Amino acid sequence: MSKLEEKMRIIPHMVAPAELCLAIDSALLINMHKKMINGERCNPILRTYQFSNPTIILGNKQSIRKNIDLGKLKQKGIDITMRTSGGGHMFYTPNDIHFSFITPISFLESSDIYDNYQQFNKYISDCLNSIGYSVKLGSTSIRLSNNKLVCGTAQKRTSRAVLHHGGIISKRYDKEVFGILGATDEERDLLNEITSFLPVSRKLNDFLNSLYQEFSNSYKKSLEQDEISMAESELKKYFGNKEVIMGGRLERYICLIDRHRVKEEEFVYVERV
Repeated sequence: MSKLEEKMRIIPHMVAPAELCLAIDSALLINMHKKMINGERCNPILRTYQFSNPTIILGNKQSIRKNIDLGKLKQKGIDITMRTSGGGHMFYTPNDIHFSFITPISFLESSDIYDNYQQFNKYISDCLNSIGYSVKLGSTSIRLSNNKLVCGTAQKRTSRAVLHHGGIISKRYDKEVFGILGATDEERDLLNEITSFLPVSRKLNDFLNSLYQEFSNSYKKSLEQDEISMAESELKKYFGNKEVIMGGRLERYICLIDRHRVKEEEFVYVERV
């Protein structure tokens, strides 16, 4: 088990626009880093959330594909933003369940990056297994017993803290979603081959209760004012700033394909600040 001499702070589940959810992740990481630089003691944090609108999430500094029709996205009520961690783009619906851990570096049990991924992902896989799904750990992902991906994860680190976050896919990508993502024929074939889905939102309360029980030494606490202020700042500067979102220059495959094309055990996203 993890180093739980520090209580796990659980932020209550929320439903909000993706840009705000991801701004909060970034704000919590920044605040924890600053506090630890100042010698303050910080508890590890767990939060879960859902996006209020269907959304394309770009990886940090990723360019948006020319064949993605931004006008059609707007007509369909599909948002677009970016995450603070790296990798390729993904499409998420309001039924997909997201989770984030924000912890001091000292919370990590190993110096090996793949062990770190599995340390966090094991909480999620244990929870999913306990509510009737059959999943296992990949090097940086959560998979079904047939090895198909249902959840990819990514990390961003500072010298003092780490953000680990991911989303559980609730619906298989179809022709419409492939069009939204600007997928190539190769990507369509590969995604159908390597991915699956788990309709966890149907068991949301069971999922949350089981996940919280993973941390018997925990307490619930909503966002504090300094965290809210930082999230609002991050939202304005980055996650809600269309100039920044559209200004990326890195070309990527769709995220789960990025992880498949390079053997997972040889590949990991860790962004540092």
